[in-house]
Amino acid sequence: MYLVLQTNNMKKTVLIAAAVFSSYALLAQGHYQQAPEPVRQSFEHQYPQATKPEWNQQNGQWHAHFNDQGPESRGEMVAHYGHDGRNIDSHIPYDQHDVPAPVSHWARGHYRHGTYEYTRIERPGEEGFFQVRINIGGKYHTSYVDEQGRERVYHDRH
Repeated sequence: MYLVLQTNNMKKTVLIAAAVFSSYALLAQGHYQQAPEPVRQSFEHQYPQATKPEWNQQNGQWHAHFNDQGPESRGEMVAHYGHDGRNIDSHIPYDQHDVPAPVSHWARGHYRHGTYEYTRIERPGEEGFFQVRINIGGKYHTSYVDEQGRERVYHDRH
């Protein structure tokens, strides 16, 4: 009788340990998850040659981190979607040497002693523009500038 009880307790312990291990394994995989069907369909229509998007959800939006291999071959980027599959915008990091001259002139003219990070933002039905993040002494300032170097208002909700 004692051996049967001990075996049952061992089984319970092993099952509990397996459940705990599985939970930790899921958490260790990161915050990436599968987007709902309307979001995935919209993404696949917009970026048919994208490679392995990694999805996460934040602030009620779905974010696809991927590498664009399409005709424009924009490289690494992030596309943002509403829960219904509506494309909100896409963010494409740019190297300083690839940014249009009016954008970099604007940044240097307004923030001479900073380091700059440029991200092109594309929204459906609108002209693209740049997010300019300037690091001055460890503090960041963000501005938005169109390709002609004119500052514009944008409220990034990501």
